[in-house]
Formats: sequence, structure tokens, C-alpha cells
Amino acid sequence: MNLGLRIPHCRRRAGYLSLASLLLAGICLACAASGRGASESGARAATPSPKAEPAKPPCPANSQLPCPDHIVVVIEENKGYGDIIGSANAPYLNALVTQGALLTKFYAEHHPSQPNYMEIFSGNSQGVFNDSCPKSQFSAPSLGGSLINQHLTFTGYAEDLPPPPSGPSVCEQGDYARRHCPWIDFKDVPNSASVDFASFPKTAAGFAQLPTVAFVIPNLIDDMHSAPSTTPHNAPASSQIPIEVKDGDTWLKNNLDAYAQWAKTHNSLLVITWDEDSSTYTYPTKPSQKINTKPPQNHITTILVGGVVKAGKTSSQQYNHYSLLRTIENMYGLPAIGGSQTAKPIAGIWQ
Repeated sequence: MNLGLRIPHCRRRAGYLSLASLLLAGICLACAASGRGASESGARAATPSPKAEPAKPPCPANSQLPCPDHIVVVIEENKGYGDIIGSANAPYLNALVTQGALLTKFYAEHHPSQPNYMEIFSGNSQGVFNDSCPKSQFSAPSLGGSLINQHLTFTGYAEDLPPPPSGPSVCEQGDYARRHCPWIDFKDVPNSASVDFASFPKTAAGFAQLPTVAFVIPNLIDDMHSAPSTTPHNAPASSQIPIEVKDGDTWLKNNLDAYAQWAKTHNSLLVITWDEDSSTYTYPTKPSQKINTKPPQNHITTILVGGVVKAGKTSSQQYNHYSLLRTIENMYGLPAIGGSQTAKPIAGIWQ
């Protein structure tokens, strides 16, 4: 009987050993597979992936406006509508009109320049009445800050941006003027948003990486503000305007036409506008002398080009800088700020 009892017992032990061996073998195989997987995963992680395009901006539902992936706003200086449209000194800009839309009744609000820049960017002149640089940054909301708060992006590209230690906050250096770079004066826009125009992309791959909204500010020569240094200093202002226009027109063609042509075949937009016209006025030196203008005064050119615009379209609706600000705000569902709250967005030119 003992013999009969041992045999099953031995068989059970053998069975347990066999099962244990199988389990051990399975664990080893699993470990090996896990090791290979980790190794392969590590190899994959070490391989750099292509740089992805920025996330598409969130578009408001039921909007009557397009929602561009990128908007580039270029602000030129001190030239009236008649100085540009139909001028032989601006062949590039007049050719660009046929490729996009022209707003024939667009007006600035002030003289001199800086209050207009403030209103384009924040819907308010922020108490600025002349071209003296503000002594401190403003706490008021701005377009750049509104974009950032919406998890979108903003960059200000300024030509000849001063490097450290002076940096962009210096009032004027060489052909750079801070008064033309409004984002620098607002607390809700970080210093990192200021970039030299030399970094503006030049290829299709680079254009696809542009921020949601970019402002481009040429230097004092290339923005039509001043004539090149080769121009005689005693030349009358009326004779300098054609020179300034021609220089600025050439700069735009050489530096921004590549983006303009790319934007026409993509969901992107180029806006070229001016701060004020070329009228003469008495420079204000105190707040009580602030110059406010109303149409038909301060008539300026504004051209829009891109895949979201009807080519060859003109609009005779009356618009101003607030209208441009409100248009951008509505495109991305941003809150309307300052004077843009009562402005109508640009309409009738969109695809």
C-alpha cells in the first residue's frame, strides 16, 4: 500500500517540477521580450522626429470671417493713399493690389505716429499724444496679450532690433525706433516676443512655423519714414516722398513677397497698412495738443493678400485701425478691447 501511495506522490512532484519549469521558461521569455521592447523603444526615442507645424488656432463657430493659420501685419510710415495707389514709385504695391484686396476708404486717427500704433495694438492711445517713448509699460490689455491668453502666439519682428544690453526697450538706436513697436510697451507681452526681422522666415517650411499673428516693423528707412542717407538733407519734403516710397516698395518686394505668394496658396493672410498720412501738422508737446483726425483726413492705404482673400477685390466701406484690430479679434474669438468694441470688422473681401 505504501508503494501504491508513493507512486502517485512521485508523479505529482514530477508534475509540479514540469509546471515550474514551464513557468520559469515563460518568465525568461517575457523578460527577454521586454528587454528587446525597451531597447527598441529607446532606439525609437533616440531618433529625432520632424518638427511639427504649430497647432491650428481655434476658430469661432458661425463666424462670418476666415480663421487664418497665420496673419502677418506690416506697418509702413507717413504716406497717404495718393502717395501709394497709382504711384509709379510703388510698382510692387500696386501689383499686389491686383492679387488681393484694397480698402479704398481706410483712415488713421491721429498725428503723429505713435498714438496710431497704440490703437492698432490695444484699441486705445493709452494717453500717448506724441512720439516720446512711454516711461513705463501699460497694464491695459493688448492684442498680443489677448492672443497669448487664448493659447495662441504673437511675435513682433523689428528690423535692426538693438541687441543687449540696450535691447528693444531703448527709445531709438540707429534706424530702429521703439515708438513703432507697440507690443514692447505692454506688460501682457513677454520680452521674448521681440525678435529681429533678420529671423523672419524665408521659405515655405519657415512660413508654416510663423506665430498666429506677427507684426513686422521695418526700420526708419525701409518703412518709408525717411529717405536714405544718400538723399540731400536740404531737399524739400515733397521731393523726398517719392524717394521714400520707392525705397519702401523695393524693401517690401525683396523681403515679404515670398510670404505673400505663399499666403495666397495657404490659409494665411498678409496685411500692409500705414500709421498715418503725409500731412503736415504742429507737433504736440502736451496732452491738450493731442491731434485727433476724422475722415476724409488721414486717408491711408491698406492692402490684404492671402488664400482667405478674394483677389482683385476692392472695398469702399469706411474703416480705420480699430476695424483692423476688431477683425483680428473676431477671427480668433478674442475679446474686443478699447475702441475696437464699437468698430465693425472688415467685410466683403473674404473667400
